[in-house]
Amino acid sequence: MKFSHSLCVWIGAPLTGGFAANQITILMLALDRLAAVARPLKYGNKNKSLVFGSLFLSVAVFVGAIWLSLWGIDDSQSSSTQCSMGINAGPLFSVIWSLFAQSSTLLVFGLYISMLIMFYMQTGKLNILDHEDRTRINYVTFLQGFLTPFGAGINLYIYLWKHAEISPKMTTSNNFIHPEKAILSNGGPF
Repeated sequence: MKFSHSLCVWIGAPLTGGFAANQITILMLALDRLAAVARPLKYGNKNKSLVFGSLFLSVAVFVGAIWLSLWGIDDSQSSSTQCSMGINAGPLFSVIWSLFAQSSTLLVFGLYISMLIMFYMQTGKLNILDHEDRTRINYVTFLQGFLTPFGAGINLYIYLWKHAEISPKMTTSNNFIHPEKAILSNGGPF
């Protein structure tokens, strides 16, 4: 079965735009947490503007990702036998998507790490009598700060697991337990 490039991109565009909007939302959550720790007294006044700004930015990135994936597609050249977003997207999509994904991930990690540093600097100045509770709170905050971006990044692995072309290769013949059997029986690793 043959598919036109633009049809495949239109089918995959909402998912791609959703991933982009999800990255921006996670970035705005990190910025919100940083604002709450950095200036707790002024946090309530700026919260509404941050919410509306993140909503506008998420919608703009969603629409921008769809436009970028459709830009430069020429359906007159050939058709595709595999209806996948990565194969059928426009020429600039992979370059800009890669830069966007890497920069937003680095920004999320940077914001959470700076929030943790500020939090530890602020709590280090406090005089708390019960040191056991303080240690427990520090460990929980540290784990939460580093596990939140990993939870956000798991979307990629869920997508790969549910992708129609990749899923059968990952679930048949105990590939994870005996990878050498999977390579021999399937004719290759993928």
